[in-house]
Amino acid sequence: MKTLEELIYYCKEENPFGAIMLTGKWGCGKTYLIDNDLVAELGNAFIVIRVSLFGKESLDEVKRDVQKLYFQKFILNLGSDVEHVVEKMPNISEEQAKNAREAVNELSLKTQKFTKSKTARIIKKVADICKQIPALEKVMSISPSDYIDVEPYIGDKKVVLVFDDLERCKVLDEIQVLGCINE
Repeated sequence: MKTLEELIYYCKEENPFGAIMLTGKWGCGKTYLIDNDLVAELGNAFIVIRVSLFGKESLDEVKRDVQKLYFQKFILNLGSDVEHVVEKMPNISEEQAKNAREAVNELSLKTQKFTKSKTARIIKKVADICKQIPALEKVMSISPSDYIDVEPYIGDKKVVLVFDDLERCKVLDEIQVLGCINE
């Protein structure tokens, strides 16, 4: 079985056990394979979240990155779910539901232009709104991603977590990092 076929098979497993490790020399195209070939082959039924371990100094830092990246994807995928939610509301036409989805998608695209970090863009928008409401700014100084659980699905799309740059992680114990990834 080819490498890509093996990765696809693993991603499509209903209840995969553990993790799969892709190894190869530096610069051989492992990240390219994931970001381009695997994502294209999996299609819209999957959300691939690639977490770089480069420079990470603690397992807590790795876990926070996973939560932030998951939250990012969660927010960016809201648009497709909004239409289905709105359709179930009484007195809402299909056209209004479609307009709601398009508005969320448009907002998502606009927020992508603020900074390099999608999570930072969304949080900045929420923070700006909160500044207009007295005392609410103090409550919203926390990151929403800290309170969202990383689930195997976002809507009806299966989440695939990919950890990159293991060899560049500054966490001392590689076994602990692998355990964290497996978790």
